Amino acid sequence: MVVVGEGRASRLETFSEQDVDREAIRTVLDQKQATVYSGVKFRKGAPFEWLYLYLYLYLASVLPNGLSRMPGSRPDFTPHFPWGSLAALEGDTLAYLTLRNGEDEEGWFGEIGVIGHGPRADELADQVATEIIEWDRGWGNDGPEPRFRMAVGDARDQLTSAEPRFVIDKTYSRLVVDWPREG
Repeated sequence: MVVVGEGRASRLETFSEQDVDREAIRTVLDQKQATVYSGVKFRKGAPFEWLYLYLYLYLASVLPNGLSRMPGSRPDFTPHFPWGSLAALEGDTLAYLTLRNGEDEEGWFGEIGVIGHGPRADELADQVATEIIEWDRGWGNDGPEPRFRMAVGDARDQLTSAEPRFVIDKTYSRLVVDWPREG
């Protein structure tokens, strides 16, 4: 865990497999900010919980350093949930998910965005937003459900997938997510 930001009102919960520059991340929220909105919207009545569960799984699988949980609050931290957000890390840069409400001819919507902080805030926020768009195109909230397979010990090396980005290796196990694209 890394405490993030001046006043330390937020923290970043990381995994041992993640590459984290702990010193740089401590002050990352005090650095330049870049905000990118994905254009991916969900409407009133959409199954909100699946949207985020599947989106998080997708992002954790495709982003080079996975996702971290980032609970907390501070004046310039605008997460997508009251408890906080999920964040992507790359060296001395962090990008977390946010949400903005809007209304158009079809009514109310929530749009998923990304707020980056650090020296490469623009790049990382754009990378995460691009992956959100890709998830929406290929899987989305109404797409096929993923299936999970797991192997431990020596059997882990026998477990393969046609889609290598959906293979999650741990020290003693391997999780494969079989997730066909939409139509």
